[in-house]
Amino acid sequence: MAAPDLGSKTTITIGASAMDGGTTMDVTGCSINGVSREVIPTSHFLTAVANTFLPSDRYDGGELVIQAQLDHTAWVAFMADVYGTGSTAPTEGDSSSVDVVLGGVAAEIVRFSAFITNTDYDIPDEGLMTCEMTFKVTGNIEFVVV
Repeated sequence: MAAPDLGSKTTITIGASAMDGGTTMDVTGCSINGVSREVIPTSHFLTAVANTFLPSDRYDGGELVIQAQLDHTAWVAFMADVYGTGSTAPTEGDSSSVDVVLGGVAAEIVRFSAFITNTDYDIPDEGLMTCEMTFKVTGNIEFVVV
């Protein structure tokens, strides 16, 4: 009997290293939160009743949050590959190119630069090792259809 497929088929690539269900992790959840656009106030002391605003051309790319089940051995090797052997935490290092391939469909990619801001690990006794990683998006978000 085949092992249960618990992942979402979403794969994450950081730089040249891919996190996918076959090796490093099964992505069980993925969200991009907090994408927001700046607002420019245009009201002045003669503005009657309600304040007025204009939209800014700049936006905050928000954060990528990934929930996953991990293969501990592959995970350690993956993190050493991405951040260098000897790094003390996955929150070290510069921003990297990130590709999120949605639902395993290689034609639908969300691409941006980001760096890890937070990691949480759950390592239960005789259970699945899971993690949640938060990446801060820096710069433009591209939606690529191949």
